[in-house]
Amino acid sequence: MVTVDMKSSHNDWSRLERIRSVPLLLVSPHGDDAWLSCSAILQRVDPVHVLTVFAGLPEPEQMTDWDLACGFVNSTEATTARREEQRNAFSDTPHRVELMNLLEGQYLQGPRPVKEAEHVALVARDWLRTRPTGIVMGPAGAGANGRVGKALSRARRRPQTPPHPDHLMVRDTLARSVPPRSLVLYEEFPHRRGGRADGAAKRVAAKRGEFFAHVDLAVDRRRKA
Repeated sequence: MVTVDMKSSHNDWSRLERIRSVPLLLVSPHGDDAWLSCSAILQRVDPVHVLTVFAGLPEPEQMTDWDLACGFVNSTEATTARREEQRNAFSDTPHRVELMNLLEGQYLQGPRPVKEAEHVALVARDWLRTRPTGIVMGPAGAGANGRVGKALSRARRRPQTPPHPDHLMVRDTLARSVPPRSLVLYEEFPHRRGGRADGAAKRVAAKRGEFFAHVDLAVDRRRKA
Protein backbone atom coordinates (compact mmCIF):
# COMPACT_ATOMS: atom_id res chain seq x y z
CA MET A 1 0.00 0.00 0.00
CA VAL A 2 1.49 3.34 -0.98
CA THR A 3 0.29 6.86 -0.29
CA VAL A 4 1.88 9.53 -2.48
CA ASP A 5 1.55 13.28 -2.78
CA MET A 6 -1.38 14.21 -5.04
CA LYS A 7 0.83 16.80 -6.74
CA SER A 8 3.27 14.13 -7.89
CA SER A 9 2.75 12.72 -11.36
CA HIS A 10 2.64 8.96 -11.85
CA ASN A 11 5.50 9.18 -14.36
CA ASP A 12 8.07 10.41 -11.86
CA TRP A 13 7.05 7.99 -9.12
CA SER A 14 8.48 4.50 -9.57
CA ARG A 15 6.77 3.06 -6.53
CA LEU A 16 7.99 -0.49 -6.76
CA GLU A 17 11.62 0.32 -7.55
CA ARG A 18 11.74 2.96 -4.84
CA ILE A 19 10.50 0.50 -2.21
CA ARG A 20 13.14 -1.98 -3.31
CA SER A 21 16.07 0.41 -3.37
CA VAL A 22 15.80 3.30 -0.91
CA PRO A 23 16.50 3.16 2.86
CA LEU A 24 13.52 1.62 4.67
CA LEU A 25 12.29 1.91 8.24
CA LEU A 26 9.82 -0.95 8.72
CA VAL A 27 7.73 -0.24 11.80
CA SER A 28 6.39 -3.50 13.21
CA PRO A 29 3.87 -3.18 16.07
CA HIS A 30 4.76 -6.62 17.42
CA GLY A 31 7.62 -9.04 16.89
CA ASP A 32 5.78 -11.16 14.33
CA ASP A 33 4.32 -8.45 12.11
CA ALA A 34 7.44 -7.72 10.06
CA TRP A 35 7.99 -11.21 8.67
CA LEU A 36 4.35 -12.31 8.53
CA SER A 37 3.27 -9.20 6.64
CA CYS A 38 6.38 -7.93 4.83
CA SER A 39 8.44 -10.95 3.83
CA ALA A 40 8.60 -9.71 0.22
CA ILE A 41 10.22 -6.49 1.46
CA LEU A 42 12.61 -8.30 3.80
CA GLN A 43 13.86 -10.53 0.99
CA ARG A 44 15.65 -7.60 -0.62
CA VAL A 45 19.47 -7.50 -0.47
CA ASP A 46 19.80 -4.00 0.99
CA PRO A 47 19.40 -3.81 4.78
CA VAL A 48 16.10 -2.75 6.30
CA HIS A 49 15.84 -1.05 9.70
CA VAL A 50 13.07 -2.91 11.56
CA LEU A 51 11.56 -1.10 14.54
CA THR A 52 9.44 -3.28 16.84
CA VAL A 53 7.30 -0.92 18.90
CA PHE A 54 5.60 -3.04 21.57
CA ALA A 55 8.46 -5.15 22.89
CA GLY A 56 8.53 -3.92 26.48
CA LEU A 57 8.73 -6.27 29.46
CA PRO A 58 5.87 -5.71 31.94
CA GLU A 59 6.96 -5.00 35.49
CA PRO A 60 5.63 -6.50 37.64
CA GLU A 61 4.92 -9.54 35.50
CA GLN A 62 1.35 -10.37 34.52
CA MET A 63 -0.77 -13.33 33.48
CA THR A 64 -3.06 -12.70 30.50
CA ASP A 65 -5.48 -15.04 28.76
CA TRP A 66 -3.57 -14.70 25.48
CA ASP A 67 -0.20 -15.61 27.02
CA LEU A 68 -1.73 -18.58 28.82
CA ALA A 69 -3.42 -19.74 25.60
CA CYS A 70 -0.02 -19.59 23.88
CA GLY A 71 1.49 -21.87 26.55
CA PHE A 72 3.34 -19.28 28.66
CA VAL A 73 3.08 -19.02 32.43
CA ASN A 74 3.40 -15.22 32.58
CA SER A 75 4.29 -12.08 30.64
CA THR A 76 8.01 -12.36 31.39
CA GLU A 77 8.25 -15.79 29.80
CA ALA A 78 6.08 -14.74 26.85
CA THR A 79 7.92 -11.47 26.12
CA THR A 80 11.34 -13.11 26.46
CA ALA A 81 10.33 -15.89 24.07
CA ARG A 82 8.92 -13.44 21.52
CA ARG A 83 12.07 -11.36 21.57
CA GLU A 84 14.19 -14.47 21.04
CA GLU A 85 11.91 -15.66 18.26
CA GLN A 86 12.36 -12.36 16.43
CA ARG A 87 16.13 -12.45 16.87
CA ASN A 88 16.21 -15.96 15.40
CA ALA A 89 14.00 -14.94 12.47
CA PHE A 90 16.42 -12.16 11.49
CA SER A 91 19.67 -13.91 12.41
CA ASP A 92 20.62 -14.84 8.84
CA THR A 93 19.60 -11.52 7.26
CA PRO A 94 21.38 -8.17 6.78
CA HIS A 95 18.54 -6.35 8.50
CA ARG A 96 18.83 -4.43 11.76
CA VAL A 97 16.18 -4.93 14.46
CA GLU A 98 15.54 -2.30 17.13
CA LEU A 99 13.14 -2.90 20.04
CA MET A 100 11.17 -0.16 21.74
CA ASN A 101 10.28 -0.57 25.40
CA LEU A 102 6.52 0.01 25.05
CA LEU A 103 3.97 -2.50 26.34
CA GLU A 104 1.54 -4.48 24.20
CA GLY A 105 -2.07 -3.45 24.66
CA GLN A 106 -2.87 -6.63 26.59
CA TYR A 107 -0.55 -5.50 29.37
CA LEU A 108 -1.87 -1.94 29.75
CA GLN A 109 -3.71 -0.94 32.89
CA GLY A 110 -5.85 1.81 31.42
CA PRO A 111 -5.52 4.04 28.32
CA ARG A 112 -2.22 4.19 26.49
CA PRO A 113 -0.23 7.31 27.46
CA VAL A 114 -0.12 10.01 24.76
CA LYS A 115 3.64 10.36 25.25
CA GLU A 116 4.14 6.88 23.76
CA ALA A 117 2.81 8.03 20.38
CA GLU A 118 5.05 11.07 20.62
CA HIS A 119 8.02 8.77 21.20
CA VAL A 120 7.22 6.67 18.12
CA ALA A 121 6.81 9.84 16.03
CA LEU A 122 10.15 11.18 17.24
CA VAL A 123 11.96 7.98 16.30
CA ALA A 124 10.45 8.03 12.79
CA ARG A 125 11.26 11.73 12.23
CA ASP A 126 14.82 11.33 13.51
CA TRP A 127 15.35 8.36 11.18
CA LEU A 128 14.08 10.33 8.17
CA ARG A 129 16.14 13.37 9.09
CA THR A 130 19.35 11.47 8.34
CA ARG A 131 17.82 9.59 5.38
CA PRO A 132 15.81 12.19 3.42
CA THR A 133 15.21 9.81 0.50
CA GLY A 134 13.99 7.00 2.77
CA ILE A 135 10.57 5.46 3.29
CA VAL A 136 8.81 4.67 6.55
CA MET A 137 6.56 1.61 6.37
CA GLY A 138 3.75 1.11 8.87
CA PRO A 139 0.63 -1.06 9.29
CA ALA A 140 -2.49 -0.12 7.38
CA GLY A 141 -4.81 -1.15 10.21
CA ALA A 142 -6.34 -4.16 8.47
CA GLY A 143 -9.48 -5.77 9.82
CA ALA A 144 -13.18 -5.18 9.47
CA ASN A 145 -15.76 -3.82 11.86
CA GLY A 146 -19.26 -2.42 11.73
CA ARG A 147 -21.94 -3.79 9.37
CA VAL A 148 -19.46 -4.74 6.65
CA GLY A 149 -17.30 -6.72 9.05
CA LYS A 150 -20.30 -8.55 10.50
CA ALA A 151 -21.59 -9.46 7.03
CA LEU A 152 -18.20 -10.77 5.96
CA SER A 153 -17.87 -12.75 9.16
CA ARG A 154 -21.26 -14.40 8.63
CA ALA A 155 -20.52 -15.16 4.97
CA ARG A 156 -17.16 -16.73 5.77
CA ARG A 157 -18.29 -18.30 9.05
CA ARG A 158 -15.34 -16.71 10.80
CA PRO A 159 -15.26 -14.48 13.87
CA GLN A 160 -15.24 -10.75 13.25
CA THR A 161 -11.76 -9.24 13.30
CA PRO A 162 -11.64 -5.55 14.24
CA PRO A 163 -8.46 -3.56 13.63
CA HIS A 164 -5.88 -4.21 16.35
CA PRO A 165 -5.60 -1.15 18.66
CA ASP A 166 -1.80 -1.44 18.79
CA HIS A 167 -1.65 -1.38 14.98
CA LEU A 168 -4.00 1.60 14.79
CA MET A 169 -1.86 3.54 17.27
CA VAL A 170 1.26 2.97 15.15
CA ARG A 171 -0.52 3.73 11.87
CA ASP A 172 -2.16 6.92 13.06
CA THR A 173 1.06 8.14 14.68
CA LEU A 174 3.02 7.66 11.46
CA ALA A 175 0.22 9.23 9.40
CA ARG A 176 0.48 12.37 11.54
CA SER A 177 4.27 12.58 11.66
CA VAL A 178 5.70 11.23 8.37
CA PRO A 179 5.75 13.72 5.45
CA PRO A 180 4.27 13.13 1.96
CA ARG A 181 6.00 10.66 -0.36
CA SER A 182 7.71 9.01 2.63
CA LEU A 183 4.92 6.78 3.98
CA VAL A 184 4.02 3.27 2.85
CA LEU A 185 1.23 1.31 4.54
CA TYR A 186 1.57 -2.46 4.47
CA GLU A 187 -1.23 -4.97 4.78
CA GLU A 188 -1.11 -7.00 8.00
CA PHE A 189 -1.54 -10.55 6.76
CA PRO A 190 -2.77 -12.15 10.03
CA HIS A 191 -5.52 -9.52 10.38
CA ARG A 192 -7.02 -9.88 6.88
CA ARG A 193 -10.11 -11.89 7.79
CA GLY A 194 -12.21 -8.85 7.02
CA GLY A 195 -10.72 -8.42 3.54
CA ARG A 196 -7.95 -6.35 2.03
CA ALA A 197 -6.67 -3.21 3.70
CA ASP A 198 -7.19 -0.92 0.69
CA GLY A 199 -10.11 0.83 2.35
CA ALA A 200 -8.13 1.65 5.47
CA ALA A 201 -5.19 2.93 3.41
CA LYS A 202 -7.47 5.07 1.23
CA ARG A 203 -8.96 6.71 4.31
CA VAL A 204 -5.49 7.54 5.62
CA ALA A 205 -4.48 8.98 2.24
CA ALA A 206 -7.68 11.05 2.02
CA LYS A 207 -7.09 12.58 5.45
CA ARG A 208 -3.57 13.55 4.35
CA GLY A 209 -4.83 14.99 1.07
CA GLU A 210 -2.88 12.43 -0.93
CA PHE A 211 -3.34 9.96 -3.74
CA PHE A 212 -3.66 6.24 -2.91
CA ALA A 213 -1.93 3.64 -5.04
CA HIS A 214 -1.94 -0.12 -4.55
CA VAL A 215 1.32 -2.04 -5.01
CA ASP A 216 1.66 -5.83 -4.90
CA LEU A 217 5.01 -7.54 -4.30
CA ALA A 218 5.58 -11.18 -5.17
CA VAL A 219 6.15 -13.41 -2.14
CA ASP A 220 8.49 -16.40 -1.98
CA ARG A 221 6.05 -18.55 0.02
CA ARG A 222 8.53 -21.33 0.73
CA ARG A 223 11.09 -18.94 2.20
CA LYS A 224 8.40 -17.12 4.15
CA ALA A 225 7.19 -20.40 5.69
